[in-house]
Amino acid sequence: MTVREVLITIYCWAFDFPRKVASKESNISSNSVSAIYGQMKNACNEAIKNSPRHKIGGFQKTIEIDETFLSKRKYQRGRILNEQWVMGGICREDNSIFLELIPNRTSNSLMLSIYNNVEFGSSIITDLWKGYSFLDIPEFPEAYGHATVNHSTNFIDPETGANTQRVERLWREFKEPKKKAQGIPKDKLDLYVSEFLWKREQKLQRRDIFIASCELLSQIRFKK
Repeated sequence: MTVREVLITIYCWAFDFPRKVASKESNISSNSVSAIYGQMKNACNEAIKNSPRHKIGGFQKTIEIDETFLSKRKYQRGRILNEQWVMGGICREDNSIFLELIPNRTSNSLMLSIYNNVEFGSSIITDLWKGYSFLDIPEFPEAYGHATVNHSTNFIDPETGANTQRVERLWREFKEPKKKAQGIPKDKLDLYVSEFLWKREQKLQRRDIFIASCELLSQIRFKK
């Protein structure tokens, strides 16, 4: 491949062009496009793994938290394959987020994810899923404040105003590329999460996503 073809393909990846479109624009095969897209995802994963881990939230900050189910149906119908839960949260004050693959939505999994990703002193808003009940036991009010919203009756709690609308928008943003790709293999979900986190950070910093992508690729040493 020529430098021009590679750069066009990186540009297409940076702006979430489908592989078929990238193949047409760069005039290279779909397999070559997939290889470059895969390298970019790996680069994002390395960048996320090697960056300092920061918890979100803190005193006088509110975190909306939710979990979502990713799945893939064979031929888009029939039984669910490759099921995977993703835990996520967004801070209302600064739009910082966390996303983490979790094995299930039991209290233990949710508790560990919150401890690892949310600062003590944060006010947390969740739905009424029983897995979050640990936030309401007497030992925890000093660690986290907790409010809930009943999604079966209201999107916004009529008494407290609690809602999780921002994290719901985050899920829509997160799942849109997955819909375009018609599903993500379970063994690639960590790369998909890293790609989303890296691209979102560039947008928050108002960086040129194509230039940032080229810089990212230049900084990563891939294993042979």
